[in-house]
Amino acid sequence: MSNMKFLKEIDGWQTDSETKLLIKHASQITKDRIILEIGSWKGKSTLCLLHGAQKHGAKVVAVDTFRGSEEHGDVDTYAEFTVNINKYAEYIGYPANY
Repeated sequence: MSNMKFLKEIDGWQTDSETKLLIKHASQITKDRIILEIGSWKGKSTLCLLHGAQKHGAKVVAVDTFRGSEEHGDVDTYAEFTVNINKYAEYIGYPANY
């Protein structure tokens, strides 16, 4: 978790305990499995899943409209999601596929 401090730079609602839990559970997924994340916002939880998944080589698929929900108004978070994944995925040892 110590190398995950950069997550504080990414917008999101995830707590430190949720971060640890995502990483822990993702690290238990084996290579022949895929983690499907529905709702990725700007990539904070996706990076946690990638960090955990690298232990056994599992893959992560993130699905989102990147439009937020009604309370967010007219937003498009895809560009920021892509920047965050590309910027940090290799930092945690997981190659980005963009």
